[in-house]
Amino acid sequence: MFAPRLLFVHNARTYFVRLDLELLKENYQVTEIYLESLWYSPLKIFRLVREHDLIYGWFASWHTFFPLLLARLLGKPSL
Repeated sequence: MFAPRLLFVHNARTYFVRLDLELLKENYQVTEIYLESLWYSPLKIFRLVREHDLIYGWFASWHTFFPLLLARLLGKPSL
């Protein structure tokens, strides 16, 4: 069975983030991206967004702005 590729974007490894990540791994091929600062390569984020079927941003803040903006521009579903 085909499992969609999901990009999981977060900025803290809290209990709730880890719990959601494990639950999503049951149905998706998950790539985790931990953005702990603003200094992350925009080119790398672009490549990751382009390579995934769905973008999941855990909490709306500075760390999800660019990945979700790129998802919208590329026509990728995001949450």
